[in-house]
Amino acid sequence: MRFSVVVLAVVCALFLTAPFASASPIGTVIITSGTGELTVTISQILFGTPTDSTSNPTGADGEVASGTNLTFSGGPLVIGAGVDTSNLSFPPTFPITNWMTFPGFPNLKYTVTSEGPGSSDTNCAGLAISQTCSPFAGDPVVLELEAGNITEASLAMAGTMTDGTAVVYWVGGISSFITNDLPNGAVPTPGNIQAYFVANPTGALTLEYGGSFTTTSIVPEPGTIILIGTGLIGLSMFLLRRRLTAK
Repeated sequence: MRFSVVVLAVVCALFLTAPFASASPIGTVIITSGTGELTVTISQILFGTPTDSTSNPTGADGEVASGTNLTFSGGPLVIGAGVDTSNLSFPPTFPITNWMTFPGFPNLKYTVTSEGPGSSDTNCAGLAISQTCSPFAGDPVVLELEAGNITEASLAMAGTMTDGTAVVYWVGGISSFITNDLPNGAVPTPGNIQAYFVANPTGALTLEYGGSFTTTSIVPEPGTIILIGTGLIGLSMFLLRRRLTAK
């Protein structure tokens, strides 16, 4: 993914320049939807599915993925461990306390203090390949047109996390490739996604997703949040390959 090099550089810079306390949590958590999904509407992102209790014995919304290297008291996280995420509403009310938790690691908690910003361009129908838009003014979700008339949707986020012994900052976000036709039969370009929700204010899209969350002991700047939240260290490409393989 073209953002990966930039994202990795930013992450390295954060680790090299940030004065971490010796006992503070440090590293990155990578998650995938696993057996779960998210449902996107104009006003909400809903995590998990009604079948989670049977398809995922832990009832979790997602799972810890390969590439996770977070070190913290009570760790390390186990690949495949369950992840629970609270639903998100637009506009949000911050802070979203304990937004992401881990059933097997009850002291590890992520709180969201900011999202986005989204794109200033709301003309989603006029995009060229690699250009971005947000479906509505003030929407923190960013849609990027990809080759093949598909869309990458991403939401940059930042906040604080704790392992029960220390509190640090984190930056990251969630991302998904929209590869299947929309409910109205249209191909999933940003313009068609925008038009679908304009015509169907109560409509919804159900997607697989991934996320990446990197700790830092300094308050993240908006530009850093955008880079890391949009890039997600190649997780989107993993999701794309999995979706295309399943088709």
